[in-house]
Amino acid sequence: MAEGRSEQQSKMIGLLVSKAWSDESFKKRLLSDTMAVLKENGIAVPAGVTIKAVENTDTLYHFVIPSKPGDELSDEDLGKVAGGYCDIYTGCDCNASNEAPPQPPPCSALADFF
Repeated sequence: MAEGRSEQQSKMIGLLVSKAWSDESFKKRLLSDTMAVLKENGIAVPAGVTIKAVENTDTLYHFVIPSKPGDELSDEDLGKVAGGYCDIYTGCDCNASNEAPPQPPPCSALADFF
């Protein structure tokens, strides 16, 4: 059930990104009041969690450092970290078959650095 909900929210987030690309006033509101825009669009955010939208540009790319895990990862958590790839473009691939994970679309902002 949670997996279906996560997939649905990923699609909804993709729609918000698309709308932000095509509607400047919507993008400004998404950047300034992310939580309200998410709620208005049916994206549930757990209590106590804050989400802030930021925008990458040709000269600024946000390198997001994930929160530090606890002292020791359980086997299940380690499997989640080591066994898959997840992003808003391609969704999640738990990759139990050890195949290469799907690659995200090229990022022109980082292409010059790598």
